[in-house]
This record gives sequence, structure tokens and C-alpha cells, in this order.
Amino acid sequence: MTYMISHAGLTDKGRIRKRNEDNWSVDPDKGIYIVSDGMGGHAAGDLASKLVVEMLPLLINKRMKDITTLGSPKAADQLNVALTELNEQVRSISKTKPG
Repeated sequence: MTYMISHAGLTDKGRIRKRNEDNWSVDPDKGIYIVSDGMGGHAAGDLASKLVVEMLPLLINKRMKDITTLGSPKAADQLNVALTELNEQVRSISKTKPG
């Protein structure tokens, strides 16, 4: 069975925050859908959110390029490696550019 996924995205700063720190990104051809909450009020929350949507697709493509079955244990392991690498990079960059 084949499923068709439609998507749309919208972010809003809401009534409390002065700026919107949320981001989203999609690559429907590869099945990548990312939503990143900017953690309003936290140091570099907007930067971290932006980095996630920019860097995660690159890391997934790098780690998953040889994966043929997305449901395989190797695919799960490589996705975990990509997420760990993303976390380390975002934390490192956010520390150098606070606020």
C-alpha cells in the first residue's frame, strides 16, 4: 500500500514572545519532516532551532546514504548517530553565540 503525505507549515510567535524562534523543514522526496521549537527565552533558542532544520537533513543524508531499508536496525542506529552528532554541534555552536 502506498500512502500520499501532504504537508504544510506555519509558525507564529504568539502573544507573549517578541520574536518567533520556531522553524520547520521538509524534504518529501526523502520523507524528512522536521519541526524545531526555538525554546523562547532560552539563550540562543532561535539559533538552535535554525541550526536543527539546516543541519539535520545534511546529517541524515550523510548517515543514511547506504541504507536501503528504513525499518532496519542499521537505519535506526544511523539516525541515532545523526541526532547525537546534531546535538553536539548545536550545543557547541550555541555556546559560542549566546542570545
